[in-house]
Amino acid sequence: MAKRAPAAKKAVVTDTAPRPLHENEQTATSVAGESQDTFLFRFWELGQLDGGKQGVEIGHDGAPIDLFVFDETNFEAYKTGQQHQYLGGFGITAARHLFQIPFDGKWFLAARPVNPDDQYEVAYRIMNFN
Repeated sequence: MAKRAPAAKKAVVTDTAPRPLHENEQTATSVAGESQDTFLFRFWELGQLDGGKQGVEIGHDGAPIDLFVFDETNFEAYKTGQQHQYLGGFGITAARHLFQIPFDGKWFLAARPVNPDDQYEVAYRIMNFN
């Protein structure tokens, strides 16, 4: 008598949001402009970095994004719509960027799509320079 193959298990698919590339990915809102419009952005705490000795390499895939690297003080100002300084820029389409950290401190990476409905991914790694 021939053996029967075991019944195939059915896969259960659940509709879940994609996992972030980095476990420390978070979302927040900020305000901008004279009208104090709010917008959603993603951010990552890069941690304590050594100025002149470390940098952050950022990879980007998808729609154009606004990409910013902030020290802690400027990140807080960005979130509240105050004047701030950053490394990076607006409408970024290039796939890779490397920013050298200019001074010691706690650093953050923030990104938002140029068009709010656009999809994008960001990956980063901390680099050490000699």
